[in-house]
Amino acid sequence: MAVCKSTFVKPKIIHDRNKNIQYYFPGAPSVNTCTDLPVISLFTGGGGLDLGLEQAGFTTAAFVENDKYCIETIKANRNWPLVGNGDVTEITSYDILKEANLSKGDVALLAGGAPCQPFSNLGKNEGDKTLNGQLYKHFIRLVKEIQPAAFLFENVKGMLQNHKKVIQFMKEEFGKIGYGIAVSLLCAADYGVPQKRYRIFIIGRRDGKLPGFPFPTHANNPELSLKYFNTLCKSQDAFFPYTELKKWVTVKEAFSKLTDKDYSKEYNYYANLSPRIIEMIKHIKPGTKMCWADLPEHLKFDCWKKGNFQGNDNFSRLQYDEPAVTIRTGAVYPAKGKYIHPKLDRGLSTLEMAVLQSFPISGDNGWIFKGGITSVARQIGNAVPPLLAKAIGESLKLQISEVINGEQR
Repeated sequence: MAVCKSTFVKPKIIHDRNKNIQYYFPGAPSVNTCTDLPVISLFTGGGGLDLGLEQAGFTTAAFVENDKYCIETIKANRNWPLVGNGDVTEITSYDILKEANLSKGDVALLAGGAPCQPFSNLGKNEGDKTLNGQLYKHFIRLVKEIQPAAFLFENVKGMLQNHKKVIQFMKEEFGKIGYGIAVSLLCAADYGVPQKRYRIFIIGRRDGKLPGFPFPTHANNPELSLKYFNTLCKSQDAFFPYTELKKWVTVKEAFSKLTDKDYSKEYNYYANLSPRIIEMIKHIKPGTKMCWADLPEHLKFDCWKKGNFQGNDNFSRLQYDEPAVTIRTGAVYPAKGKYIHPKLDRGLSTLEMAVLQSFPISGDNGWIFKGGITSVARQIGNAVPPLLAKAIGESLKLQISEVINGEQR
């Protein structure tokens, strides 16, 4: 069981009805701390969510993952116990708790993001009609059986846009066992990630109280946002916990951290582009918003000539002075989106993808990825940015303290 110390605080939830989100206000000063915060990780992938939670003070007690390259990545970085064969459809709560050396109710947090492809707007959007689209039900099953103090579920925003029945089903199932639930769409750039990446998060508290998400630490317009949050909090008899907000982190700031030694890392891959693609890239001038539509007709793909919708930023360059667009699994290929290097005539490398996802790169704490270009790009593109996970984790850590302290009184 997590061990907690506490002093009297007045935590509360700040409701932002304009953005449809509940923020957690911990009170001040808040010294509720847990000295033991075991996490069970489901659908671990390349470890972004778990790394961020670790940075927030959690410890991964066991993980469930069945992709061999993802497992190799985790083993190259951490000594977390792998449960069974990693197939969540075959694994029981008994298997997990035994591997983690924990009992029912001892887990501080159960966290994970079920495969997102069935819910992505870029795919077939089949949702829970596919086997992968049904895996979220195993997340529900394991929350029911393991009874963590809190849980954290992540997926693409397409789930909120086109599969609301899935979210409603999850809320109802968690409600049946007494968990308080909050659902929100968060932007990674608002938490220091150099990327405008939107993802849905569902969090729950075992004590039935409404949980909340962390306030943003960054903004596109810090002064305007600070004024907004000050007004919001004041209207609900609280105060915004920050005296200032930072400007969104840009691509240039992220890339400035990379060294020649970093670029020589074993997992840094570049897509092997044809001479035609390179010629196409050279027509996309740095610092502009040129895209596929600006190419000479003889260089366009036939599907582009036929007018098939490609979006306004497909085959365009990232801009140095703003965050990146969502880094997806295909970000090494320029034709997959806004994935041309801001200055150089090439696509992004997997190293650049990783730093735009806020993975630590340099030094002894640098994260290592295993596998070839396709696997590494998939691990990075599917990951929850560690800095976003850290922000959520720091907020949940305080809320978990409240859950456990309330149960111990």
